[in-house]
Amino acid sequence: MDQRTGKRQGASLVLFVVSLFVILGFAGLTIDVGHWYHMQTRLQSCSDAAALAGCTKLPDGPAAVAAARSYCTLNGVADSEVVACRALPEGAATQDRFEVVLLRSAGPFFTAALGVGGVSVGTRSLAVAATRGTGTSDSSGNPDAFDFAIYTGREFDSKGKVAESKLAGNGIVVHGDVHANGDFTISGSSNTIDGKLTTGHDIKVTGSSNEYSSSEQNATKVAMPSLDLDGVKTIAKAQGTYYRLNAGVLQVYNPATGAFQTATSTTIGGDIDSGYFHLPSKTNISGTFYLEGMGVKIDGSSLGGDATFVCDGDIKVSGSGMTMTAESKFAFVSLSSSDQAIHLSGSNDTFYGAWCAPNGLLKFSGSDLKVHGAVIASNIEHNIAGSRIEIWYDEAQATKIPVKTSATETFVRLTE
Repeated sequence: MDQRTGKRQGASLVLFVVSLFVILGFAGLTIDVGHWYHMQTRLQSCSDAAALAGCTKLPDGPAAVAAARSYCTLNGVADSEVVACRALPEGAATQDRFEVVLLRSAGPFFTAALGVGGVSVGTRSLAVAATRGTGTSDSSGNPDAFDFAIYTGREFDSKGKVAESKLAGNGIVVHGDVHANGDFTISGSSNTIDGKLTTGHDIKVTGSSNEYSSSEQNATKVAMPSLDLDGVKTIAKAQGTYYRLNAGVLQVYNPATGAFQTATSTTIGGDIDSGYFHLPSKTNISGTFYLEGMGVKIDGSSLGGDATFVCDGDIKVSGSGMTMTAESKFAFVSLSSSDQAIHLSGSNDTFYGAWCAPNGLLKFSGSDLKVHGAVIASNIEHNIAGSRIEIWYDEAQATKIPVKTSATETFVRLTE
């Protein structure tokens, strides 16, 4: 045997052992680094949740700190890992931001054998709150939903994506301001907004020959109004126009007895049709109607009067040649959360009073319609899509709509 070859025997074993240690070292480092990143991601989610929770309690600083620390505890964060949990600006009379800083020590698993020590994983979250009154405007100058001809309150959809409201019709004229807490898109043609267009996020114009006088993106969010439903119910009870659907039977409140009774007939000729209070053609309808457990469907022609309809279900208006006055109050309010809480699809109709869907979506798809008052909805998702529709903002009516002026709503979001 060649002695030179014999001297090299065992060299491959040495190289293998050395390579094995290197490979194991890189594998251990990869596992440990992945663990540290995973820990930081989880810790970031904890600090985000805590900051948002604290921000919802502002301007009550102590309550905000308590809420944030409670969320930290629920997410497995120890008190010793909370570096900062405070309302900002510190010491200011009005605090509208909340900061959470977390720091956690993360020890190594496999790389400890290589002399690698532990690391500190830190996160910081800052949330900002904008609290606005939900009643009519006051001397503070804070805007509310009734300051606009068209208002949509939803900022994010159920998947966390910025909500988009869309003016997709043709020849629509809006006399007054428009506000959307999310995005607002104008995709139709020959539409005009006489007032200012403001959004909490972005304005997008994809159609042709569309005009608006001025605009502002990333504007202050505006809260959805808090409706005085108890006041509406009281009025409807006093008038004997409080109807409810009980186990498929239409009942009406009798103010003389103070109780509900079976409605053998209605003074306005309405009947029940598949869960809707159905109003066919009639000359005149007046009063404040509260419809519990049902929606309202109006598909007649030449309908008129001074009426307000507030109902738990959807509202479908598809008649023609109607003129509803609803002086100084709501015209139609749907408390439904469906994607067609309010659907106006009639033609050659004129309405006075606000249209309001605080929980659901509103859709206009009719033609040659005139709406005086305010159009208010949780969202108008590509749903003002009719033609030759005119919407007027009527301040005299909007300021008299029954709302709870003391209510407030807080919009909270994470910021840099």
